[in-house]
Amino acid sequence: MKRFPAWIHSLCHLGVDKVGLDDKSSVIIINTLAIVTGSMVFGIGLIFFFLTMSKLLLAGVLIEGTAFFSLLLLNKQGKNTYATFGMLFIHCFSAIYFGALLGMAISIELVGAFLIAFLVGGSFFIFRRRKMVFISLLITAILIATIEVNNYYRIIEPIPLAHLNLFVFRWFSIGGMLVLILAVMLYYARENEHLFNSLKKADISRKVFLREISHDLRTPMISVHMSALMLKSTLARYVYKYPELAELEQYLNKLIPATVYGTNIINNILDLSKIEAGQPSEIVNTCFHTYTWINEVKRILDPLAEEKGQRILIKFNRAEVPAKITTDKQMLNQVIINLVANAVKYGVADTEIIIKMEGKHDSISISVSNQGPGISKEHQQLIFDPFVSSDNRTQGGNGLGLHIVSQIVRRLKGEIILESEPDRGSTFMVTIPCVTGNDPEICNGVRIMGTDSLKGKKILIIDDEEMMHVAMKMFFKSSQLFKAENGNEGLKEARNIIPDLIILDSQMPEMNGIETLKHIRRDNALQGIPIILASADAFKEAGEEFIAAGADEFIRKPVEFTELRSVLERLV
Repeated sequence: MKRFPAWIHSLCHLGVDKVGLDDKSSVIIINTLAIVTGSMVFGIGLIFFFLTMSKLLLAGVLIEGTAFFSLLLLNKQGKNTYATFGMLFIHCFSAIYFGALLGMAISIELVGAFLIAFLVGGSFFIFRRRKMVFISLLITAILIATIEVNNYYRIIEPIPLAHLNLFVFRWFSIGGMLVLILAVMLYYARENEHLFNSLKKADISRKVFLREISHDLRTPMISVHMSALMLKSTLARYVYKYPELAELEQYLNKLIPATVYGTNIINNILDLSKIEAGQPSEIVNTCFHTYTWINEVKRILDPLAEEKGQRILIKFNRAEVPAKITTDKQMLNQVIINLVANAVKYGVADTEIIIKMEGKHDSISISVSNQGPGISKEHQQLIFDPFVSSDNRTQGGNGLGLHIVSQIVRRLKGEIILESEPDRGSTFMVTIPCVTGNDPEICNGVRIMGTDSLKGKKILIIDDEEMMHVAMKMFFKSSQLFKAENGNEGLKEARNIIPDLIILDSQMPEMNGIETLKHIRRDNALQGIPIILASADAFKEAGEEFIAAGADEFIRKPVEFTELRSVLERLV
């Protein structure tokens, strides 16, 4: 059912076919206002005329009403600019003309409110330029001043009105102006609702896009990285026998840091989207060995530094740094990776990147220093804002790394300090509160579990990524490993072997992880098997969705062996 008759709809849309997409809305607004105000002018104006029999009033009514309806013809001819300014001019003329003729019958306060709402508000929707809004506001002030001056000095003598007619005029004027003010307010509300709904749709689209990106870019990037590392390890065993392989090793040395850097950028974008959505990653405290951890991070970042001829050095005093700490290891990883990647990018070639560690009884401090152009005092105030990169224009960057670092440090209730001077390099120091100590009991009973408890057990990996199968083969060395590349194959294999554990990918061809999971849970022979659902989806609600669908545990891809051990600890 249409809200308005077809002929009214046609009148409101006169001329929209002769303007661009950006101007269609203003044409419809002008046409609608012309119809409403023109009709009100003829209706109320003729009532005023019959009450006063004033020819001056009748002339004004006929001119104003006809002028409003003539705007429809201008739009029909494609002259929307003339129609737009014509609308403003007619209202200006009417305010002065009828304000002078009717004098005190029209409340100057209401006229002011009407002009502000109609001229200023209307110009915002029609012109959509701040300059025109200010011009309309200035015109409104001039019109109000002009009417007040005429009321005071009687330059134009008002029409004499009987006492009853004075109140009739006043209330008709009030009613008409309130209707027009209400129309502008309703349009404001409608426009805001439209913008809000558009924003919600855009936000949903962004989330969907980021989920697809996380699977379509992040996982293959990790696969390339893992492949390069394994290929480099294999080459190391044969390069002495086949020297010609050394050239291939050089190519790998360039590929590995590129994958580290690319993966870090993707992770930062995903983290920013989660922060903006108000769904930051949950803090998961785990206990780990400090020295082992920092050396693992160094091994990941070494190729990145070596590409620029730089060297990463770790400095700490074993007597001062606790052997074990308990905090969110994944978040701390991201902090150090971003800081070192930033130090490498802006550091001078053939220099050292220093990672220094210090410990206290309830916190650990880690600083990352480089030798480079440094950061000016003015720029230091902005460096932790999103999309702000170094003021060194010769370097690229998306400006997210340090912003993500500051957000993570804040979530961990820590602090970050920057010390830098131009041409003397930069030092970023992060201090994180955590449980520290050298006592084996400091980890509260958490133990690093091996895979001995799964020795000889049948484990089914359902994943379309070959590198996932390779990685799981390395991890479950003492188990019987079976693989399937999609949900259909996985169901058949599961019914055939009845595995002790299933690791299931969320996105696969033919049948995705959720559908496969539901089929398994409905199968009497399979429904009791523990299932770990793996996904590159970095959003919190994804894990909740998978658990609700029947998964026993959820793990994010790329799968880290330490996290997988923790998951198995809870299951086995």
